Amino acid sequence: MRVFISIMIFIAFIISLVFASVFKEYDLYNIADQNLDTKKFYVGGFNNSSKILFAMAPINNVSMKKQNKNYRLFFINLENNKIDSIDIPMYSIQQFLFSNDDSKLFLIGNKLTTLAVIDMKNYSYRELSTVKYGKKSFRFFGLIWYEGENLFTTGYYMDEKQNATDDYIVKIESVENKPSFINTGFNITAFEKKFDPLNFVILNHSQIAFVGKENKKQYLGLVDKELKMKKIDEGETFSGLSFSYNFILYGIKKNNQIYYSLFDYNSNKIYLQKQIDFPPSYNFISKNSESIIIGNFKPRVNRMDVYVGKKEENYTLEKVIDNEMLGYIKISHDGKYFVFTQRNGKIKVFKI
Repeated sequence: MRVFISIMIFIAFIISLVFASVFKEYDLYNIADQNLDTKKFYVGGFNNSSKILFAMAPINNVSMKKQNKNYRLFFINLENNKIDSIDIPMYSIQQFLFSNDDSKLFLIGNKLTTLAVIDMKNYSYRELSTVKYGKKSFRFFGLIWYEGENLFTTGYYMDEKQNATDDYIVKIESVENKPSFINTGFNITAFEKKFDPLNFVILNHSQIAFVGKENKKQYLGLVDKELKMKKIDEGETFSGLSFSYNFILYGIKKNNQIYYSLFDYNSNKIYLQKQIDFPPSYNFISKNSESIIIGNFKPRVNRMDVYVGKKEENYTLEKVIDNEMLGYIKISHDGKYFVFTQRNGKIKVFKI
């Protein structure tokens, strides 16, 4: 009997290790050098194949800046640990996106004025669009994403005198040549004025999910480009929203109980709602919906726990990081990995 119990405990221990374990570990101070502002070193996330971890940091070396080298990009190969880096003219980066085949990396930067592309084969840098005073231009809101093979972004148009339109969702055409920004007609400014959202996420070029407030309660709503709204859920408070290609992941408190939920915005129904005993501070879901990550921030001690749920386990949460120093999380598109970057410079890649 004792042998049987020992075996079962051992099996349970192995299962917990398989659920999520450290796959790779790095120290940003072994990656960066004295030419960089290490306090602003940032791990952006994975490429689509989960083979490359992308990171970046501003250059603070004056002589390098005079050579128009303002930002350094790092490409960490998770298969062989090789780290490639390049220096680019951009002086700030607000958003990035790998192309569907990972052959290119799009960057929005220079305080949302510039769209550039990196050719991942030879790491060449090329500006595609930038705001130029005295000319009609487009300034970005800070998002860029794919829907199939089509590229979309958000922002506003400016005339020669820098008079601006409302913010719109736009489609980018002729990306590799001179980009054209085609207005989809989804007016984000009008949406914000009408609903006054506490926070929102753009699911695609025709749908926005947002948290609103009504009669001293909060609600989660879904709105289309005609600004027609459908309520999804209602409660006392909501946590931040995260989304995949079909689910919205959110935390909600209602009737003094806390839940984490998945709403399927393609079939318009709540797919899952499970009770938990802590407020979900940080929510993440992989683009293919295979994995979710929920963080529990404990402000009194400035520590956090991290939980993982997998689709095959009906998104049942398992704690994988316990009472650790604060950090930020990025999850891979396939849901097989996530990276946890701590303030002390430790970078841990977990295999889920």
